[in-house]
Amino acid sequence: MDDGSALAAEAVHDRTWRDLGNAVFGPTEPRPTAAEQAKAEALTERYRLRSEQAEASLLETATCAFGLSVTLFWLVRRPPSIRSDESLGAVCVVAAALLLPLLYDYVAQPHGRSSAACARWVGLVAALASASALKENFSVVPAMRGLTSRGPYAIVRHPMYAAYLVFDASFWLDDRCLPVFGLWCFEVGMFYVRILVEERCLMQSQAYSEYAHRVRYRLLPGLL
Repeated sequence: MDDGSALAAEAVHDRTWRDLGNAVFGPTEPRPTAAEQAKAEALTERYRLRSEQAEASLLETATCAFGLSVTLFWLVRRPPSIRSDESLGAVCVVAAALLLPLLYDYVAQPHGRSSAACARWVGLVAALASASALKENFSVVPAMRGLTSRGPYAIVRHPMYAAYLVFDASFWLDDRCLPVFGLWCFEVGMFYVRILVEERCLMQSQAYSEYAHRVRYRLLPGLL
């Protein structure tokens, strides 16, 4: 048998098995060409980038809304019923807790992981809920401006700080490197020191002492 006859016989054999497969399993779709695959990949990448941009824009809008609400509550805050703690130590602790999260922009590298996006939204929603409950009792330096025990404050005594820590944990969930995790652990320590400094002032109020007896945990129910 010459080469032409062999190729023809092989083609008939392949066609026979293909027809049999189509009869049993149904017709198979033709494989996409390289150009079609490249076009599909480009469309997928374009959709992914648009989704990330939309999510980032929505998150930025929500963050701005939180910042504006906190600013408004600070402007209409009540005068303290107990003199605020404006000692150098208290101011340094507050400043460190506020400025420390800025380091994440220099240490963490974004990777767009879904777990990080989830943590950001959980932290932001919790912070908005805490600010809405706190309202005119909001304060930067430790001061007793009134007792807030509704909403998230019925669960833990410092839900705003817990929300900050959940939001900032997203940087480690996204990057998953040791320096970012170490920075977050240090931030947890700084916020805990801030809480101790703050409660040293707040515990002078009988109402807050009773509230602290009812709501035992500061940041995380059952643990901290």
